[in-house]
Amino acid sequence: ESDESGVAEPGTLGRAEVPQAKIEGVIALVDALAASEEVEPADLALESGRALDYYLAAARLLGLVDRRRRLLVHGRQLARLQQERRLAFLAVRFEESGVGRAWRAWARAATLADVDAESADQFLADRTSLTGTTLPTRAGTIRRWHRVLMPYHWAALSEDARSR
Repeated sequence: ESDESGVAEPGTLGRAEVPQAKIEGVIALVDALAASEEVEPADLALESGRALDYYLAAARLLGLVDRRRRLLVHGRQLARLQQERRLAFLAVRFEESGVGRAWRAWARAATLADVDAESADQFLADRTSLTGTTLPTRAGTIRRWHRVLMPYHWAALSEDARSR
């Protein structure tokens, strides 16, 4: 069970710790913040301030921005990276996030790249109080993050190199 801040007790994740934004939008947000300190929903082709809040929350989960919408060290690093390195960088940020660490521990996996993306629903059912349509929606988000980012994770890349 989580308190009003959305942060859960040990062993569980609060709703605020599970992202609900596309990873591509998080990248666009970081780029926009790097170019200008003020970002509006329209700058990211978003329909509302609420949608922007989802992207800001996801960027905070990854340690890219603070609550005042300022880029942190990892956000500034991401903004400077060339496109092909961004996904590898974010794969590690996802793995090191609270949800990434919890998913890896739940799956008893050495790395997040070793976790089956299809386990997202069961992981969230076991480790959060999410219910109704929220659970499959958030599971879909972390499953997509996993599918987009984990092919660029160092463990997946080294495994791919070993299999050649």
